[in-house]
Amino acid sequence: MKKIITNLFQKKKTQEKVVFTILFADIASSTRLYDTLGDKLARTLVSSCISCLSDATSRHGGNVIKTLGDGMMSTFRRPSDAVEAAVTMQDKISEMQGIDTSIPDIRIGVHTGPVIHEDNDIFGDAVNVAARVADLAKQRQILITKETRNGLSSGHQNNLRHIDRTTVKGKTDEIDIYELMVDENEATFTVPESMYDAMDIPLARMIVRHNDQEFEICHNRPVVKMGRHIHNDIVVESDKASRFHAKIEFRRSSFVLIDDFSTNGSYLKIKGKPGEMIRRDKCTIYGEGIIGLGKEVTSHSPEVIHFKIKLAAEDKQD
Repeated sequence: MKKIITNLFQKKKTQEKVVFTILFADIASSTRLYDTLGDKLARTLVSSCISCLSDATSRHGGNVIKTLGDGMMSTFRRPSDAVEAAVTMQDKISEMQGIDTSIPDIRIGVHTGPVIHEDNDIFGDAVNVAARVADLAKQRQILITKETRNGLSSGHQNNLRHIDRTTVKGKTDEIDIYELMVDENEATFTVPESMYDAMDIPLARMIVRHNDQEFEICHNRPVVKMGRHIHNDIVVESDKASRFHAKIEFRRSSFVLIDDFSTNGSYLKIKGKPGEMIRRDKCTIYGEGIIGLGKEVTSHSPEVIHFKIKLAAEDKQD
């Protein structure tokens, strides 16, 4: 009996909550990688990426908790270490891409909170939040929560932009999401937090055009649907387009292309960036560019959808 009580006491001690900064790094579009390259080569590339992420974690004093097939979860004692590790991860992956263009991009989510730490594993609500934030990130994007931001120095905070206030699965309250600006050219259009209470002001709008169809997406009309069926806002007559193919949403601080149900995916080409296919996924879009439903398009293709984001300041200049 004494031994049982001792074991229970020890177990209780190991389950005490501690505060960690949790980082999830996920290889974007890994399923497509296997489809394109085959299992053997894709697995080799994924393993190389995971090794790179692990090295970056160790370099900044973190601890790899587990690898998740095409991703990794790690913990850090200080938010600044996690943020610096995230930057190193992106840099190292970029270096790998310079040698082998088939190396995929990664997306990273970071959150700070109390967890149960037991047997080199962690459990709790903070883990779930970190995973959800990683799910919100697009390729080459590092997202962190307000809890992580609050633990950073002013120098680190100067490299952050508030991009959203949203809910995550399992949480009733909205959480603030910040983007770590590694590449200024890939910045997501942002709205200052102080402006959320004045969203009746048209801060930004997106013009979406296909042939003679044109729509404006903004706070007054936050969604435009696209597809082959006549009940869509943008109707694209193509055998590659699904009946209800995709949509663009204005989510307070950003414009998001959502492809949830299409058969062939959506082609996205942002001006100055390589084109990519998105399928059963979502992606924050910025600047201007083109979209193809079900296939790659050019600016002169009959099926092309053009988009351009205009800020309020641009409207005043026009």
